[in-house]
Amino acid sequence: MKKNIVILLLVLLLSLAVASAADYEYEIIPVKDSIESGENAQFVISITNNRKVIREFKVYSAEVEWDVPTEIIKAYPETDTVTKLTISPLKYVQPGMKGIKMNIKDQKTEEIVYSEVIEINVKSGIEAVSSYRASVRM
Repeated sequence: MKKNIVILLLVLLLSLAVASAADYEYEIIPVKDSIESGENAQFVISITNNRKVIREFKVYSAEVEWDVPTEIIKAYPETDTVTKLTISPLKYVQPGMKGIKMNIKDQKTEEIVYSEVIEINVKSGIEAVSSYRASVRM
């Protein structure tokens, strides 16, 4: 009998965890994810709030080579909230695919509720450099 009650409680707790996971949906959508060195990348962050309460989320990254502004997004009940995010390199970034880990944290619980590595393709600036012709006079 005790075993059945414990199993029933575990099933109930698991079903609550699954139900709360669907309360919010998060998506980071690339708008401009292929850039030249020195340009800005742009993404759209979408948070769908399926609950009947307003919730605030903090979007941030701990990356040191990129300027990723911290955004506070207020998600209103039963709506999609969309915010544009502009990411800039802080210094010269080598050409190639770069991964930047983005985090979304619930402001009320201080818990990271979503993480995603977004990719930015930094194109080579060789075309601009190859047109330059050095000239030295003696």
